[in-house]
Amino acid sequence: MKRILLLVDERISEKCFSALEGLGYFPIRLPKMPSLPSPIASHTDILSFKLYDKIFFSRKYYESFKDSLSDIPSENIIITNESQGEEYPLDAIFNGLLLGNKLFCKKDTFSREILAHTESLGIKTVCVKQGYPACTTLKISENAVITADRGMAKALSDEGISVLEIENGGISLPPYEYGFIGGAAALYRNEVYFLGDISTHPDADKILRFIKKNEKKPIFLSDEPLVDLGGMIFI
Repeated sequence: MKRILLLVDERISEKCFSALEGLGYFPIRLPKMPSLPSPIASHTDILSFKLYDKIFFSRKYYESFKDSLSDIPSENIIITNESQGEEYPLDAIFNGLLLGNKLFCKKDTFSREILAHTESLGIKTVCVKQGYPACTTLKISENAVITADRGMAKALSDEGISVLEIENGGISLPPYEYGFIGGAAALYRNEVYFLGDISTHPDADKILRFIKKNEKKPIFLSDEPLVDLGGMIFI
C-alpha cells in the first residue's frame, strides 16, 4: 500500500504528530529557513506550494535541507530559482490558494515560476490584495472555503465559491495576536484535519456546521489549543 506523505512545520506538537502517524500518514517535518521571519520560518505554506502532484521549493531551501526532504519522490519536486527573504513580499512567494482551475494570489508578489506552470496548464489567475491567501483561507472543497479575511471572502464569492466568513481569534501564532484558519488545518480527501481543538474558536459551531454541510468530517489531531503552523500538505 502506498504511504501518504505530508509536510508539516517542524514545531508541530508531539500529540498532533503521533495522531497523524496513528492515522497511517507519514509526516515530514520542515526545518526552519533562517532567512524567513522566525514565527513562520517553518510554515508549510511559506516554504512550499503544491500544484496537483508537484511540490515547489526554492533552490536554496531544498539544497539546504535535502536530507530532511529525502522521503519525497524526486518526480514530485520542482525547484524554483527565486529567493525568499525575511521581509514581505519575499516571504510570501509560495503563498497561493489553488481551487480547482483557479489560483488566488497576489500576482505581483507570487512566484513567477509557479505562475508560468499554472498558466501553461490553463489555470486562471485570480488577483487578490491579500499576500497570504493560503494562510487566511481554509479549503473545504474546490467550491467552499472558510476565511476571516473580508477581501478574500469577496474575491472568492465573486468567483462563485461558497464562503463562510468567521471572526479572528482562537488560533495561536506567537508572538502575533492571533493566527489564521488556513494555517491551522488542512483538507485531505473527505476529512479536515485541525492542528488542535477548535472548541475555543469564537465561531467553532459555525465552522463545524459548514464542514458537515459540505460533507466533510472534522478531525482534531489533539486536545491542545488550535495553532497556526502554515497548514499541512498531503502528497
